[in-house]
Amino acid sequence: MLAAQSFVPSGDLLVRFGAQARVFEEAMPTGNGRLGAAMYGGVCEE
Repeated sequence: MLAAQSFVPSGDLLVRFGAQARVFEEAMPTGNGRLGAAMYGGVCEE
């Protein structure tokens, strides 16, 4: 779980991980097909 609490939507849209990503291959890819980002989960660093 991430260190900071954020808005939690109602329903089945919640994704949690036990620790932040250490390398690019562990990061969560997000985007819409044209613009993207890799979320590492380091709240203090990102």
